[in-house]
Amino acid sequence: MQAVLDDALACFHRQYETERRWVRREARQAGKWLFCDDAHELFSYVYVCAVLGLEPALIRQALVRWSPSHQRPQQHSRAT
Repeated sequence: MQAVLDDALACFHRQYETERRWVRREARQAGKWLFCDDAHELFSYVYVCAVLGLEPALIRQALVRWSPSHQRPQQHSRAT
């Protein structure tokens, strides 16, 4: 699960290093995953953080502060 989180964070950050479309597409997908509140899926961001003992909101805040534009990706939730 740590590898999944590490990959998502790397993909999210790579969007600021290049203009390549596939990189930006991966970054958007990673952003959707990182800002989704769904905790029911085995590899959802919230569930992964819980297993790893991490606070999802703190990581999200750091991502928003780190991003050059300081824009928060749209938060998503899955209807249950």
